[in-house]
Amino acid sequence: MSAGISNEPMRRWLRRLVHWLRAVVLSHRASSGPADPAGFDATALASLYADVSRPQGVDLDELAARLDRLFTLDRSGTDLQAYREGRKPWKRLREEVVPVTALLVGRGRQGRVRFPLSDSPPDAWFQPAGRADWIGVEATGALIRSQRELAKDLPNHVVASGFRALPDQAPQKAFDAARARGRLLHSRRGVERSIAEAVATALERKNHPKYQGQILLVNAPLEALPAHDWSSSLSLPRDRDPAPPFVQIFVQGEGARARPVEIYARTGADGLI
Repeated sequence: MSAGISNEPMRRWLRRLVHWLRAVVLSHRASSGPADPAGFDATALASLYADVSRPQGVDLDELAARLDRLFTLDRSGTDLQAYREGRKPWKRLREEVVPVTALLVGRGRQGRVRFPLSDSPPDAWFQPAGRADWIGVEATGALIRSQRELAKDLPNHVVASGFRALPDQAPQKAFDAARARGRLLHSRRGVERSIAEAVATALERKNHPKYQGQILLVNAPLEALPAHDWSSSLSLPRDRDPAPPFVQIFVQGEGARARPVEIYARTGADGLI
């Protein structure tokens, strides 16, 4: 094993440490600057959207620190449930802003990030520190509809089902039937297979030349198997034929602290993100 490969975990750990230290400094700066809003409501969300969609974007560490602060503020039950279910106006925060920020921070990157908040790809642009070019990042989901349906159960159940493996294209009656059945015991192999198949479907859905040269992030319920080695389960060969349009592909679980799993990198693209 070469020295460069063996030292990569240490380099990533150091990058994450730098991010944490910068976040601490930014939090202290923020405490002496303009006060945070009283709560994380639609007005605070609109202000966040206005800033992250500016042509010059925002500093990645500042955005991560701002999200950390916002998520500590009070939210109404209605707004919290809308975020869980990915409903407007919280949809882009849950499906684009939070996961892409988590990806970049989790990879130890620094720079600026911009979210167009439009229906045209990509969902985000990232400008690495010290570079003039911007890299497109497209975000999509695997078993995303199942996650939304599970979220609908939270207000009415003390313990909701933790995993549901229905494909996104399943009819509503299938989700209603799953809800009526309640909790089911899933085998480890069954969960792994369901997520792998859902990720493969997401990749096929995004297999289009318009994404050429971009980064793909697939949000999937990896937390269903928290100790599982997803890199070996989901990895794609570099010489895959036909090659994906993306130069790098990551799969990531839920939340701002999710750890991204790189499952594909085109030859020569190592370390792009």
